[in-house]
Amino acid sequence: MLNLADMDFDALFNEKTFQFSDFQEFTFLPGHQKLTERVKKRLYYGLDKDVSLDALSCPVTDIAVEIFQKSAPSPIRKLQKKYAAHVVREACISPCAMMLALVYIERLRHRNPEYLQKISSSDLFLISMEWSLFTEPVDFFDILSHLETSIAEQQGMKRGWFTYTDLCVLLEQSAWSQALTAIYQHFTKVSCMLGVVYLTSVAGLIVTSAVLHELSLLRVIQSPNASSTESIPAFLPTSNVDPEAPAATQRLPCRVLANDSLNRQTVAPEVGQHHRQSPPSASSQTSVLCLWGSLLASMGHIHPEALPDVSLRKEEGNAEERQFDQLLTLCDSLVEADATVYMNFMKSHRCYDAIPTSCKLVIFDTKLQVTTAFFALVANGLRAAPLWDSKLQRFVGMLTITDFINILHCYYKSPLVQMCELESHKIETWRGDSFRNVYIQCSNHSLISISPEASLFDAIYFLLKYKIHRLPVIDPESGNVLHILTHKRILKFLHIFGKKVPKPAFIRRQIRELGIGTFRNIATVQQTASLYEALSIFVDRRVSALPVVDERGKVVALYSRFDVINLAAQKSYNNLDMTMREVVRRRSCFVEGVIKCYPEESLETIIDRIVKAEVHRLVLVDRADVVRGIISLSDLLQAMVLTPAGIDALLP
Repeated sequence: MLNLADMDFDALFNEKTFQFSDFQEFTFLPGHQKLTERVKKRLYYGLDKDVSLDALSCPVTDIAVEIFQKSAPSPIRKLQKKYAAHVVREACISPCAMMLALVYIERLRHRNPEYLQKISSSDLFLISMEWSLFTEPVDFFDILSHLETSIAEQQGMKRGWFTYTDLCVLLEQSAWSQALTAIYQHFTKVSCMLGVVYLTSVAGLIVTSAVLHELSLLRVIQSPNASSTESIPAFLPTSNVDPEAPAATQRLPCRVLANDSLNRQTVAPEVGQHHRQSPPSASSQTSVLCLWGSLLASMGHIHPEALPDVSLRKEEGNAEERQFDQLLTLCDSLVEADATVYMNFMKSHRCYDAIPTSCKLVIFDTKLQVTTAFFALVANGLRAAPLWDSKLQRFVGMLTITDFINILHCYYKSPLVQMCELESHKIETWRGDSFRNVYIQCSNHSLISISPEASLFDAIYFLLKYKIHRLPVIDPESGNVLHILTHKRILKFLHIFGKKVPKPAFIRRQIRELGIGTFRNIATVQQTASLYEALSIFVDRRVSALPVVDERGKVVALYSRFDVINLAAQKSYNNLDMTMREVVRRRSCFVEGVIKCYPEESLETIIDRIVKAEVHRLVLVDRADVVRGIISLSDLLQAMVLTPAGIDALLP
């Protein structure tokens, strides 16, 4: 232990008597050199000896900004990385000072949490840099370990791979150690399984080669007394053959057929003719049939007795071709997937899998004005937004285009009366009890949502059961809205990734055979009808789109709920008496005709068309373009996913 009382400080600071050996007697911190190397290596300062520790590295700065923003969540003077980097560089703040600052924040969180809610993150950052506080080495190194782990996780996830130092840091944590051990165990199991599969495939190839070799040696011997007698395989003993004795060999899964077309004949030795073999092309089909029969039986798909009973006999015509067609038909029936393939696919994938990497999400406060909210939807190209209640501190509903239609239908009186009530209302004022059944998409006055860990099958069931078009995906831990699932997003996910699964047989059938869609009491609107009449049909019939037809019933356009939001963009919602012909003509967005389909088209064609066109429904027409039905995304998801499960969510 160094005694400072014995040191001669006057001689130390005297330039004439100063010696460097005197300065080396100071030992400021035990293990200081090791700690410095640890900080340089694990906090991403680099291994260069000349690197300075009088500022924070970029990863440490990122972690510090994140921690300070979470500790002081006030939106006022929010701490930014550029500002934090400037402060630590000018003030020469070392990583040790930052760790002491984190100790200070941790103590402040337990002793005065109200202070953290009031102060801004920038002010807290400056105050915490005053690190004159007493701390135990255990607390200091706990903070250092936590900081090292956070940086290792963040940098590894950012790069997509972990360095040796990162792995050493993570393995010090029990959770990461257990996770990596589990990954190693699973990798070992998968490697063993792949090895077994590889050895099995090699053995299968050897067995297949042996079977092919045996089949190539098949010889059929015809009796010298009668040319019409049954042929005998060549691998049976040719000497002392008793035609009445039972066959001693085991029957193959696929029996060998011999007839006149094989031309396999042998004449008795006394005649003196030479032995002739049949052409190899004549026996190739029989060999292929026997090989396929053996493989199918060995794989357990079918029992040998279940194969077509093709006897060893002569018969008229081309028997090989008939047997080959029978086997092809059997193989087609074996590989055909059943109707539950899409249902199982949706049950095996989570809602989180369907969330895009980057998407736009707008959240409205219930204190926002109605017109401002709808203008924001138009400006962002969105059709819905979650509603946040500041008093309740939770999401209470969804603002959709349906709400806008219902408000217009409720407040509109005539073109001469301005809808001042609409422009003066806030969201919370018209979402009262009198409008609750109309405007709140909820069950028992609560927002319908789903967890990101729930299956896509559950998401489809919720969308169809509650007859909603938007389903918020909410994190149960943080309460944040991650995404808004729609029918179109789910069907597109199935269309892209569902190609890896076998297609069921019903997808090739015609629409009129399957009965998918709405074919009776179709909601349409005439060209001469007013826009207010169309809005009334939207409200009363609760449909998502209306085919606009002429006097002959021929579809000329399609007016959907999304087109109504353009009224807010054009501020033309004060005149709802204009005809549908004028409304379609003034539609700002370009619509390339009506996406139609025909009754004789297959379900697969319908799905491809609706996904590629990115629409929500197809108009089913005849050859004269007269409306015969509507096929929506709900109809397709019901038929492909819920119907195989025995669920009909479209029932009223």
